[in-house]
Amino acid sequence: MLDILINKPNFNQHIEYTIIKYIKLMSELIQLNAGWNSNEISLKYLKKLIQDHHLSQQQIDNRENKEQFQQRISTCFEEHEKYRSFRGVFLDEQQSMDQILTMQDQEFIDPNYMIGKNVYLGGTYYQGKNIFAQVYQQEFEDKLRQIYENSDHLFGCNLIHSLSDKFCGISMQLIRFLDSNQFFSSTSIFPNLQSCSAIEIYNTILSLNQLILNCNYCMVYDYDSLSRRVQEQCQYPSQSNCHDIVAETLLQNNCSMRFPGYQNGDLRKLAVNLISFPRMHFLSNAFGVISPHKILSDQIYKLTEPANQNFTFQGDAKNFYRMQATVSRTKDLYYEIQESTSKCKNTTAWVKHGFCNINCKVQHYELGDTVLYIGHHNYFGMYCRQLCLKFLQLWRKKAYFHYYACEGADELDFVEAESTVSDLFSEYITYDIVDQELD
Repeated sequence: MLDILINKPNFNQHIEYTIIKYIKLMSELIQLNAGWNSNEISLKYLKKLIQDHHLSQQQIDNRENKEQFQQRISTCFEEHEKYRSFRGVFLDEQQSMDQILTMQDQEFIDPNYMIGKNVYLGGTYYQGKNIFAQVYQQEFEDKLRQIYENSDHLFGCNLIHSLSDKFCGISMQLIRFLDSNQFFSSTSIFPNLQSCSAIEIYNTILSLNQLILNCNYCMVYDYDSLSRRVQEQCQYPSQSNCHDIVAETLLQNNCSMRFPGYQNGDLRKLAVNLISFPRMHFLSNAFGVISPHKILSDQIYKLTEPANQNFTFQGDAKNFYRMQATVSRTKDLYYEIQESTSKCKNTTAWVKHGFCNINCKVQHYELGDTVLYIGHHNYFGMYCRQLCLKFLQLWRKKAYFHYYACEGADELDFVEAESTVSDLFSEYITYDIVDQELD
C-alpha cells in the first residue's frame, strides 16, 4: 500500500507541503530590545533581514524565484494586507525612538511597537528596574499582548542586551512578562572583567543571576573579542562595527527557520543538542565565509579554535568544547561540511561525537556560502569564577552599594545573585572532574 502511495505523483509534494506548513506554524519569533546598544544591533539585524528576504524595491524588481524568499517570512515579519512589519519591540528614550523613525528601513518598523519615554537612567540595575515598573511596564504589557494577538503560533522570544549598561535592569524586567511556555533565547554582551567598573560588576552579576534562572539559550559575546575580529577585517574597532558582527550571527542563527534546507532545525533543536544541563546554557560562536580556494575541512577546523575566530573570551579560552554545532548556508557543500565536522571530536568523554549540523539551502544574500559555528565552551565557568572574585572584593566592604540602597536594593539580593553564579561555576568544575575521570 505504501509503495502505491509513494508512486503517486502528488505524494512527495503533499509530504513536503505538510512539513513546510508545520515548520512555518512554529517559527514566529519576537525580538525584544531595550537601550541604544540593543536597538542598534536589532536595526542592523533588520536591515540584513530585508536584504536576505529580498524585500527592498530593487530586489523585488530583479528577483527570479519569489517563493523561496517569502515562504517563511512570517518568522520575523507580521504580514498585513498592504504591508509587512518587523515583529519586535523597541524600548528606549524618546530621542532615540525619534531617531529610529527617520532611518532608511523605518517602513518595516511598526510605530505601535515602539516605546519611548523622557527618563534619565543613572546606570544602576535597580534604578532601571524601578523606572521600568513606574514608566514602561504597562505600555510594554500592552505591546506584547498585541503581538501575541497578531501571531498564530509563536515559537518564542529573543532578547538583545548588554549585562552591564544602564538598561540592564530594564532588560531583565522584560523577561518577567514573557509566556513561560515559549522558548526564550538571549543575545548577551558581557563586559571585559579586566577593564570594567565596580557598577558594571554589580550590574553583571545581578543580570547573570536572571539569565541563569530564566533563559533557555544564551549566546555570549564580549566587546574585546569583537573588536579584535573587526580589526582582522581591517576596519576601525568601533562599537557600531562590533554590533554589525552580532547582527550577522543573529541572521545566521535562525536562517534555517526562515528558509528550506537539507536538514532544518530551530533554536530549540540547537538547545537540545548543545545544552546537556539546564543551567549551563551559555554558548559561544564563530562565523566564517566558505572560500572555494581553501580546503573546507581546514576552514571548519579553524572556526573551532577560540584563539582565531571566536567572539567570546578570545584571549583566555582553550579548545575545550562539551558539544558543538554548525549552521550552514550552502546549496552544494552541505555534505562536505557534515563530513568535515564528523572528524571534530568533543573533549567531553561521554559525548565525543556529539556534533549537530543544521543547513539552509538559500545562500547568504551577499557573502554566498557561510557557516556559523556554535560551541558549548568550558571557559564560561572560569568567567563566572573571576566575576564572583571581583564582586566579593567590592562586596566585603559594601563599596558602591549605597547607589543601589537608595533605589531600594536589598543586601540579600546581592548575596543570592553571587551564590547562583558561584553554584554555576561549581557545576562546571564538577563535570570537568567527571570528564577527566572518564578520560
